[in-house]
Formats: sequence, structure tokens, C-alpha cells
Amino acid sequence: MKLKRILALLFALVCLVGCFGCSNTNSSTDTDTQAATEPTVSRNAKEKLDGKKVLFVGNSFFYYGHTVLRNGTADLTQEVRNNDQGYFYQLCKTQGAEVSVTDWAYGDHSLWETLGNSCTRDTCYGVDHLSYLTDRYFDYVIFAPYEKSYDGDMTEYLQPMMDIFLAVNPDVQFFFTVPEMAYSHEFAWIAKLPEIDRSKITVCNWGKMLTDIMDGTVQVPGATQQYFKNSFIVSASEKDGYHQNVLVGYLTALMIYCAITGDSAVGMPYDFCNDSSIDTRFDFEAYKADKYVYDTFTNFIEIFESNSDMAGLQQLVDQYIAAPFGS
Repeated sequence: MKLKRILALLFALVCLVGCFGCSNTNSSTDTDTQAATEPTVSRNAKEKLDGKKVLFVGNSFFYYGHTVLRNGTADLTQEVRNNDQGYFYQLCKTQGAEVSVTDWAYGDHSLWETLGNSCTRDTCYGVDHLSYLTDRYFDYVIFAPYEKSYDGDMTEYLQPMMDIFLAVNPDVQFFFTVPEMAYSHEFAWIAKLPEIDRSKITVCNWGKMLTDIMDGTVQVPGATQQYFKNSFIVSASEKDGYHQNVLVGYLTALMIYCAITGDSAVGMPYDFCNDSSIDTRFDFEAYKADKYVYDTFTNFIEIFESNSDMAGLQQLVDQYIAAPFGS
């Protein structure tokens, strides 16, 4: 009788241990699944971007692809241009960083016109753009040039503009983005760009990356799509075949984000790019209908839909941050 009781107790104990083990296994699986589906929060992003102020200075090379969102030429005040929520902001947000973004991009403007005292463009002739930039304290300033004919030293050219912000925040950091048009239209300064003082200015050369992909110098790892001009550049009219599309707008935002934080581009999210609930301008099909009129064929949507292609492009972003002028 005692033996039966002992055996019964042992059996109950074995069942209890087994159930406990099953419970632990299931709990572990649920946690792993949750971890796989929740967005990663970057410690670097929290440290380097959370609560920070970022200024985008330039032209349509920033807003055509929604790196920042377009404002009208008549939107002169900083109050209107603060709190931008384009792709750069959205990417930072996915990584746990609430960043303040100011869009100081005016179409067809050189850097000195956006930061100058007397604009020469017909759309805003004589406007003192700098006077409207009343709060000049920024942690990061991102430049997009449109100086086609300048052929001098780019560091020397940018220094007076950098001094505007250094006077307010000596620790401000500067980034210089290079459009594809600088290569395809042979901007005069492009030959001397490798001489830029990279101790003062970080180069984000997405233009070189695209140029190398389009001419076949570089292959996109794991590509399932063919890459050609309309993969990256809009075809809004016979003349407009040089503005970047939303795929490049994302890659530009990604390159700047990674250059600031030191995070790898690989694995970064991009689902927000086509989320029209954030902003109606994010709708891919509407964008395609609006920007591909002269030549309607493009495969940027298919590239976005290919995890393999996007992972390959992200790998190249890492490579061109490390070597902005190619290997």
C-alpha cells in the first residue's frame, strides 16, 4: 500500500515538473515572437537624436523624395517649417528618438540663397531668408547643394554658413549630402569634393551610390529587380529627369540617420514610407501617378516590396557612409 502511494506521488511529481517545463517553453516562445515583431529601439538614437534639433538646409533634393516634407515658397517663417515629419523624422521615431526637424529647403535655391540676406530667385526675389531663421541653435545641420558652377574648395565655401550655427552652438555637427544630379550633370565642384575637410563635415554621398548602381559599377546584393534611372529618379516632365523619388528620399534619410548615430542601415524599417495614414503624400501609387508622367515606367514600388533588394540597398548605404567616394 505504501509502495503504491509512493509511486503515485512520484508520478504526480513527474507530471508537475513536465507541465512546468512546458509552461516555460511556451513563455519563451511567446517572448521570442514578441521580440521579433516589436520595433528595435536604438541606444545610439536615444543618445544622439532624442530631444535633438536637426536643420535641413537646401532645396528640392530634400523634399522631392519626402526626406523632409515640402513647404511652399511663401512659407517663410521658421514656425511653419519647424516640426517636419518627413521620412527622417519617421525613421528616428521608429528607433525611439523624438527629434525636432526644421525644413529650410527652398526649390531651385543654392545654399547661400537659403541662408542669405537677399535671394536672387524670381519666386522670392530680395527675400532675406536668414532673417526668418530666428532660432539658430541646432545639434545637426544637413546641407543639400545646388551650386552647379562653383568649382572651388567646398569646405571654404561652407565655412561662413557653418559659422552661423557655430556661433550659437560650438558643438553643432555638419553633414553634406551629394545629389545624383551632381554626377549626371557634372557639377563643377564634384571633382574637388574628395578634398572636403571630413573632420568638419561628414559626407553623405547618396548621389555616388546611385550613380554606381545605375552604371553597373556596383551591384545591389541579393537584387531581384533590375536597376535603371527611373528606379531612383522621377520623370515628371521632359525636363525633370533629375529629382530623386521616394525610394531615394528614404535612402537619403537612412544615410543621414546612420551617419549621425553610427547604427547600421541593415534591418532598419521602411514600412512608414507608404503609410498614407501618417501623411497622404506617402501613398506610393499616388506619388507614381504624379511624378512619372513623361515616362511612366518605374519599379521603385517593386523594390520597396522586395525584402532582399531593400536589404541589399541598406548594405550599400553602410558601405558608402564608410567610403563616400567609392572603394
